[in-house]
Amino acid sequence: MVLFFLTFSVGVAVAGDEQQINEMLKAGGVIHLASGVYNIEDSIKIHSNTVLTGEPDTILRVSSTAGQWFVDGTGILDNADTSLHDVSISGFQIDGNLKALPQSYADSGNGKHNAERLIDFRCDSANFGSNISIHDMKLYDAYSDGIHLSFFNNVNVYNNFVSNCQHSGIYFISVVNGLMESNKVAGIGSDCLRFDNCVNNIFRHNTLYSFTGDSNGAYKNGQNGVQIADQGFSHGGGSDKPTNTKNIEGYGNVFSSGGLRDIWIDSTGKGVENVFVHDNEGASLKTDGTPVTEISYNNPPTVEMSEKVFSNIFDLLKMDYSFVYPDVSQELNGNVQVLSYENYSLLSVQGEGLTAVKITYANKQVTHYLQKDIWIGSLSHQGNRVYLPGSFQKEDLKVTCISSQGFQDVTDFEVIEKQEETGSINPDVVPFTGTLIIFGIALFRNLGRILK
Repeated sequence: MVLFFLTFSVGVAVAGDEQQINEMLKAGGVIHLASGVYNIEDSIKIHSNTVLTGEPDTILRVSSTAGQWFVDGTGILDNADTSLHDVSISGFQIDGNLKALPQSYADSGNGKHNAERLIDFRCDSANFGSNISIHDMKLYDAYSDGIHLSFFNNVNVYNNFVSNCQHSGIYFISVVNGLMESNKVAGIGSDCLRFDNCVNNIFRHNTLYSFTGDSNGAYKNGQNGVQIADQGFSHGGGSDKPTNTKNIEGYGNVFSSGGLRDIWIDSTGKGVENVFVHDNEGASLKTDGTPVTEISYNNPPTVEMSEKVFSNIFDLLKMDYSFVYPDVSQELNGNVQVLSYENYSLLSVQGEGLTAVKITYANKQVTHYLQKDIWIGSLSHQGNRVYLPGSFQKEDLKVTCISSQGFQDVTDFEVIEKQEETGSINPDVVPFTGTLIIFGIALFRNLGRILK
């Protein structure tokens, strides 16, 4: 292969830089884009037997003066071959620049949010492409998908950062033998990861987060961490597929959604075969700074916001879990108060020098790590009070107070019978969601192993 270096100094590129890039790409081989901003007004066409790389500060940016050329089926990076094969894309950035474009561009094409896919490779349902690798990319600020691949064998998508791509972050359609691994996706509007009619696919070790708010008219707060299904026509577009969803496995992923669902399997009701999702982490979360509910077309999430979210999540995942509290019974003056209402109770705990409190009730539990206000488990909470569903049953409750010196199992509970009050919680109306806040950012359930 021949190695070409296409070089622009940062800030001096002009609109239409795709023309020179496309000339280089016609011959295939290895093309390296040097540092700089490349202003794009038409598709960059990828041929088979091509390696396209760049520097971390190489940016392909949709020009603010571009017309609406990226309609459904035409991506910023698009395939030139009808059966694309042996392609690797890596190492640079693609900026959809939606904030500088008309809002109407979001819905152009054959259906909503099908316009402005950043990487859009699609072959034919009767003639699959093969051997596609996309990795170590930074993709952001687009009206549609970050990565969209249709009708391929042998696909590897890994170590990518996707932010504010307002349809799906990474979307596979009829991909056979596909891997999505170690991607960081901060989605908005639809799914972080999506598999339609895929066979023999694995998604693992991805970190998935969803901004909520008004995503240019998309289903508000309707995004999923992962959607897996058979799909035909969607929003008036698409077609019947030659494959059916079979043999999909997902594990080791971190879900920090804030959207509609972490995982949605068989969303169309057509059935799936052997979809196995296991050993993932799940959480609802909040962000500091700009509340997620204020996200809109006029106030989109920035790359910096997404990077901060992931940084905090990763800080939590990197915490040292090797320490163990002494397995020694101590008198910690633990005190448990239960406010008992007709259909639920609220529990609070106090004690001396406590670092954590573990509550078990009716085969569910939660642990509150006090110093960082981390909540881990399936029981919900309101502020510092734990929500216990149903009529209070004392025999179902176990409370353990924990300090750096040891633990205390509290057996004496102060139960206060309360009447329903104005402004109090109605469990039939208000959904309770267990929330972990670490400086307002992330939850990680696997901390439970540090307990006795």
